[in-house]
Amino acid sequence: VGTALVDMYAKCGCIETAVEVFEKLTRRNVFSWAALIGGYAAYGFASKAIMCLDRMEREDAIKPDSVVLLGVLAACAHGGFLQEGRKMLDNMEFRYGITPKHEHYSCIVDLMCRAGRLDGAVDLIEKMPMKPLASVWGALLNGCRTHKNVELGEL
Repeated sequence: VGTALVDMYAKCGCIETAVEVFEKLTRRNVFSWAALIGGYAAYGFASKAIMCLDRMEREDAIKPDSVVLLGVLAACAHGGFLQEGRKMLDNMEFRYGITPKHEHYSCIVDLMCRAGRLDGAVDLIEKMPMKPLASVWGALLNGCRTHKNVELGEL
């Protein structure tokens, strides 16, 4: 029930209340951490989302799953933390044993495009170990629109 409340408050934008409920949980798990990190990511608290990943491992000895890492990558994208996001993607498999999926790549492409690194985003897409899905191309197209790069958008 506690995790569901954290998730509900976080999704509604009541971040302070979500944090209060989270801190009162007697047993936190990967789902409660994912709910809090997702709320932080969605509402512009990128630094707090990244710090939660550290707390999750340090305080509760919980390894993140792909959903938690997706939330952290989304926070990096919304916060403009290019280096942190790239490092996270590059180390996911080695550090956590999690192979990045399309949604992880979409977040990093979005992050790179927001930072104006359209060529780097294209390079990342070309080096993906799987065929890019529409979400990845959509992130690139959105970046092309934002930065008015029609030529790249017509690729």
